[in-house]
Amino acid sequence: MKIIKSTEEMADQIYMNKQELIALNKRRQQNREKWKKTFINEELQTEGEIQILQSDQKIMVNKHRNLEHFSPFSDTNIKLNSWKAKKLMQ
Repeated sequence: MKIIKSTEEMADQIYMNKQELIALNKRRQQNREKWKKTFINEELQTEGEIQILQSDQKIMVNKHRNLEHFSPFSDTNIKLNSWKAKKLMQ
């Protein structure tokens, strides 16, 4: 009888540990998902800000070169689409 009782108690402990592990794994997964969403949102925001600054930089460089009476973007690796270049040249 003592063996059965010990076995049942051990089984109960194993079951409770298993339930706690499941709960902790769920919480860990939720934390990962939250972190991933936050990281992705921050990455997208940063990329957007970089693209805006790069576009502004291209426009400012072109305007600066116009003020100096140089052709836009000669001898540089900066490229501007033809529509924007025409607009800036006006």
